[in-house]
Amino acid sequence: MIRLLTIRGFYLLLLLQIAIETTAMGDSTLWGGIKEANAFYQQGQRDSTLIRASQLLTKAETLNDALAQALLCNLIGFCLREQGDEQGAIGYFARCVEIGENKQFLLKADKASHNYYQTAMLPAYSLLSTYYKDHGQIAKGAAYARNGIRWMPYCDKADLRVSAMSSLAEVLMKHEDYNLVYEPMKQVTADALRLNMPDFALQIMAYLIIIERNLFHRSLKDIPWVKAGEPLLDIAKTETAKTAFLAATRLEQSADAVSEKTPADSSKALDSLPAEKVSIAQTDSLQTRIKYVRVRNERIGIIGGILAVVVVVFILYILWQGHQHRKKAKITERQMDERYLKGQEEERSRLAKELHDGVSNQLLAIEMKLHEDGLTPQTIQLLSESREQVRRVSHELIPPEFEDATLDEVIQGYAKEVDGLQQCEVHYVSSPADTDWSLINPTTALEIYRIVQEATTNAFKHSGASTISIGMHLNDQGCLSVTINDNGTPSSDRVASTGIGTRTINQRAAAIGGKADFYQHRFGSTVKLTVILTEYAK
Repeated sequence: MIRLLTIRGFYLLLLLQIAIETTAMGDSTLWGGIKEANAFYQQGQRDSTLIRASQLLTKAETLNDALAQALLCNLIGFCLREQGDEQGAIGYFARCVEIGENKQFLLKADKASHNYYQTAMLPAYSLLSTYYKDHGQIAKGAAYARNGIRWMPYCDKADLRVSAMSSLAEVLMKHEDYNLVYEPMKQVTADALRLNMPDFALQIMAYLIIIERNLFHRSLKDIPWVKAGEPLLDIAKTETAKTAFLAATRLEQSADAVSEKTPADSSKALDSLPAEKVSIAQTDSLQTRIKYVRVRNERIGIIGGILAVVVVVFILYILWQGHQHRKKAKITERQMDERYLKGQEEERSRLAKELHDGVSNQLLAIEMKLHEDGLTPQTIQLLSESREQVRRVSHELIPPEFEDATLDEVIQGYAKEVDGLQQCEVHYVSSPADTDWSLINPTTALEIYRIVQEATTNAFKHSGASTISIGMHLNDQGCLSVTINDNGTPSSDRVASTGIGTRTINQRAAAIGGKADFYQHRFGSTVKLTVILTEYAK
């Protein structure tokens, strides 16, 4: 199957347009947030998009805004799909179409609103149908494809119809739903020719020829699609489209004969397509030819796959050798970082003990003595506050205990604690929801928590941010990504490699085998930690 237009790119441009146009449809904060999430996506910030979209989805559910829920489920699905979480993505696409069916979006697809509904529904149905077809569940894929076809008449964007049909038609052809796809494919073929998309036109014409032969029992000479597709063979760019058309027609023309025709001839041939069914003797060679081409292509694919595996294994061996050399060179540096961080934690614990057992107790004695001497209440209150400040400092210097709480719970508690400081909202989200975060090594968990604290504190001190978003996400390969985004004013000091805060974050990341990256953008600044956790690797 060919896909000259990427479903992801085309549909998400529509999502951005819709988020702008539909602000007046409901809560302006919600739809403004959808616009912001799409802006993150267009800039390639997948983690920021996931965090923002997840927050907005919760709000959309609270407001019972079904359209916003469908769009956000689509957006989250695309992000997870690009991060390799195919199962998670399919879950959100399925949730999107479930919302559409329950809310009867199709019945509401009137002239004023159908674009909004089709933008969420069509891509979801297309991707779900393709996913289940590729995983051998043809019946389930066909069920999604049938529902997707129902949306085609309400779509007034020709290029969107063509792109969606490339997925839906392939699934339904395997299920032999000829009657259902015949008329929509005729319309899409006309769209593809008008938009100068010859590869899509050839692919769908091949399907139409198969339907004409099997459903209407027409011979090749009576099928206008044969003549309509001939001039496209010379201008099509993909071998897949050409092979599919030739397999359906068994054309054996010279390049000169094909080049004498023009795309205009194809449009004239479309006009001559008869609407009524014609019943003539069916030939028995078409399916045989198609099976032969399919088997031949499969054998070529197997041989090519074996050669590709050999090449990949060789390349991986070379890369592994280089990795081993680099790993040995970094051992000394990592050991130094670990000694530094261990000494730093020991020193903090010592200072905390000194403050608590020494200074705090001493201040308490002074307070009691001042009571006896009868000093003013204001002086006594001041000393009491000083003792309380020293007590808080001692607790902050003591590393958090991870024996009774997971890293997820500790960061969540920290976010709630600092939420509202300096009129700044702090949000936290983690995924997947069913992750057992207690498996993380306590030393690793402590370093991750310290990095979150450092990055959040820097945002409070230097950015003037009104919103800070903390996100922690784990994929199937055991790769943990932690992002701290703020919408404050970018500053060169915050990402300077010589800064104490930045250097500390880099050292902590290196100590656990991770990597810290710092970004500035027009929406603010981002700190991203990436680390492989062998506890979760599958």
